[in-house]
Amino acid sequence: MSVYKIAPSFGARTSDGVTFLSGELEAANAGEARRALQEALGGAGQEVVLDLTELSFCDSRGLRELFVLLHEAQGRPVVLRNAQPAVRRLLEITGVARLFVLLDEPLS
Repeated sequence: MSVYKIAPSFGARTSDGVTFLSGELEAANAGEARRALQEALGGAGQEVVLDLTELSFCDSRGLRELFVLLHEAQGRPVVLRNAQPAVRRLLEITGVARLFVLLDEPLS
């Protein structure tokens, strides 16, 4: 019997000042996530906007990366847009949802 370890998929792209995250944000891809979130900080806007429409999962390590982003934003609001139910639930049950600006916007 063969056992194959499949790394979770994670992706990020930036367009018009918004960073779109997709896949799973977890320990296995925290380094990749950290680079994408650092890039999101580089925007010139007053706020850091992450679109989570296609982010299906986030574990405690992914949550840590969001905390690091919040800290490094140095008072700039961090907007989490269109968090999927599993991700929103993690934010809510850990009590950190109040630290971010959560927006639900209709998809166009």
